[in-house]
Amino acid sequence: MSKLSQKNGHGLKSAAIAWLPARCLLIFCASALCVNAEEFEQHHAHEHGKVTLNVAIDESTLVVELDAPAINVVGFEHAPRTKTERAATQQATQYIQTGRGLLGFPPAADCHFLRTELTEPHWETPEAEASEATVAHNGSEEHADYEARFTYHCGHPAALAWLEPWLLAKLLNLTEARVNLITPTGQRSESVIAPRARVQLQ
Repeated sequence: MSKLSQKNGHGLKSAAIAWLPARCLLIFCASALCVNAEEFEQHHAHEHGKVTLNVAIDESTLVVELDAPAINVVGFEHAPRTKTERAATQQATQYIQTGRGLLGFPPAADCHFLRTELTEPHWETPEAEASEATVAHNGSEEHADYEARFTYHCGHPAALAWLEPWLLAKLLNLTEARVNLITPTGQRSESVIAPRARVQLQ
C-alpha cells in the first residue's frame, strides 16, 4: 500500500475508499452506491517500466494517484550524485507538484487542479548500494519510488467522460501503465501506454 494511501484527512467528501494491496478487498461507497471488488490490483510489485495510476471519482472530486519507479521518472534509483542528476530530481519534483500538464479532461467537465501530495523516493545511500548484492540475495532489496496524489475539482462532473494520462509522456522507458478506476458506476482496471490514450470514465 502506498504511503499516500495511508494518509487521513484528505479523503473524498462522501466516499469511503480503501486502496488495499492486491488480493485484498477494495471497497468504494458513494451516495447510495457501494461496489465491492475482490482481486482488484492496486499496487503491483516494484517493476521497472511499469507504473500504476489509481483514479477515483466522487461527485465533483477527482483523485488520481501515481506510483512510479524512480528509474522511470529520473533515470536512476540511487541518491543523486552529479549536478545533472540533482537537476533531474528537482525538475521531476517541480513538474509533479505544479500539477500542470499531468492529465487531460473534456473541457466541458471544467476540471481544475487543487493540490498535489508528493512522497519523494527514499534514495539508497552509498552504504546501502555497497551491500546491495547481499540485500538482494536476502530478498529485501530497497527500491525508490515516486508516489503522488493529485486532486481536482470538476464543475460539471457529468461531462467527465474520459481522461488522458499526459504525464506518461514525461516518463522514461515506460512499458505499461496500469490504470485502476473507481467511479460511482463501478470499477475496472486496464493498461495504457500512450499519453493521449483516452481512458473512459463513464
